[in-house]
Amino acid sequence: MLLDHGGREFYFCGRDASGLTVCVSPATISPGNAATFRIFASTTNPNQVVAIHYSMTGTARLRTDYSVDGPPTEVDIPARASSTTVVLHATPICQLGKARK
Repeated sequence: MLLDHGGREFYFCGRDASGLTVCVSPATISPGNAATFRIFASTTNPNQVVAIHYSMTGTARLRTDYSVDGPPTEVDIPARASSTTVVLHATPICQLGKARK
């Protein structure tokens, strides 16, 4: 478990070879709910925004089964910051049939 500055608990953290750590909270969500992915860099860039390219994988479909805040494949870590977030919103059950038509 990892705590962010707001005291929120994050679970299921993983680190890649580039030094990025990604954590998610909550670990599972139901239709109509949201999960926050926090991306942590091992170092900060004091002068430039750092662009992080990402993808969500699985059987759920973007814009049908879920949406994300901001662009669906890139997020920025601001200059002088060490982390950023991506919020994933699961489509509510009442809208799933409409979205698939």
